Parts: sequence; structure tokens; C-alpha cells
Amino acid sequence: MSDAPVNPPAALITGASQGIGRSVALGLAKKGYRVGLLARSRDKLEALSEEIESSPEYSHAGRSIVLEADVADEASVKAAVAGFVEDAGRIDVLVNNAGIARHGTSETSPQDFKDLLHVNMLGVHYCVHHVLPLMRSQGEGYIFNVVSRSGKIARPTNGAYAASKFGLLGYTEALYKELANTGIRVTALCPGVVDTEMTAHFEEPPRELKIQPEELFKAIEYLLSLSTGASIPELTIDCEYFINKPGWS
Repeated sequence: MSDAPVNPPAALITGASQGIGRSVALGLAKKGYRVGLLARSRDKLEALSEEIESSPEYSHAGRSIVLEADVADEASVKAAVAGFVEDAGRIDVLVNNAGIARHGTSETSPQDFKDLLHVNMLGVHYCVHHVLPLMRSQGEGYIFNVVSRSGKIARPTNGAYAASKFGLLGYTEALYKELANTGIRVTALCPGVVDTEMTAHFEEPPRELKIQPEELFKAIEYLLSLSTGASIPELTIDCEYFINKPGWS
């Protein structure tokens, strides 16, 4: 007989197949959450789900749910959210982590720019739009938008990506204010260079000096532990290696 709670808390994590999303999914599963694993890569999601289901570390967490979907496709997001709600019955935490990066500013192709906006901004809005009514009916919930340090500092070689993240930071700030005093909290997470597949090609810093994906889960874990009287609109996590380096401050 399973010792999982009858109605465990539920968390939906986008971009769950790797990097930050994967670490957050594992961390929340260990804390007893039923986790909705949303990404485009079914193979990676199924491997993660199997890891959660087969390890005694997660035996108390109930089961994980694989949700193959593209956040840039609203119909795909709507169906994934509906499927997760049908299974879990609720959504207590939404982690909007899915994102893409493209290099360049003026030379960025129009299609690459559109892709950045569709995934990094519209993808977040689609998830919020379809999850928020349930959180409102519950009278509680927590939305985490993984923004990036590039949502606060634009560099000349990274303008298109920064534009999408600046926009996401503004959206998150407005959402934070809109939902104040509703029982639904919102925080923008703005990490520097994280050790993920997206930064694997970076010449610096060395991997051991990058922010580790697990540290994003620790930040979320801390924020979830705060009382409802505490409200944190934004959390910046610097990669110490770049502090005081020209062009990074």
C-alpha cells in the first residue's frame, strides 16, 4: 500500500526534461509533490518519471505525470494543463522554466527573434493563462517565472534574448502586483550563468564555477517555506565568477 497522501500538493514544471526544470522536479518530488513534467522531449520526460517512480527517495511523493507539450503552442499547453488537473486535481505551484536562447542583436534573424518571444514570453503567458483560474478558485498558489540575469542586464551580443527576458520580467512584475492579496504569490527568478545544456558551450566560467541547477530548487524551496505575509517579487542569483567583470555588472 502506498504511503502517499490522499491529496498531495501538485506542481507543474515546464522545461522539465533537463537542467533547472529537471532539478526542480526532482526536488519537489522529494518534498511530496505530485509533479507534472512538461517539455517537448517525451523520451527524457519518461526517463525522469521512471527515476522518480523507481527510487525510494520519492516513494512518498505519489506519481509523476509526463506531459509532452510545446509551450509556444497554446493548444498544446491548454491540453497539458487540463490533463494534469484531471489527474492531480489541483495545481499548487507553477514553475515556468522552459526557454530558449539565440545569439545576437541586430543580426538576429526575424524568425529567431519570433522564436524567442514565442517561447520565452508567450509560452509563460499561455501557462499562466490556463493555470491561474484554478489557482484563483483554490485561493492559493505560487507562480515562479525563471527569467535570467539577462532580464536585467543587456549585453551587445545578446540583445534579442535579453529583450525576451526583459519583457518576461516586466510581465512578472505586473502579475505579482495583480495577484497581491489573493493568496497567489509570484516571484521572478533571475539567475546568472547556470550549468545547463544551454551554457555548455560557454568558454567561461569553468563548469564548477557556474550556478548549479539544484540551487534554483533550493531558492524555490526557501520561498515556498515563507509565510503568506512575506512577498518576494524578484530573486537575483549572481554567478560570482562574473562579478566586477567588464560588461557583466
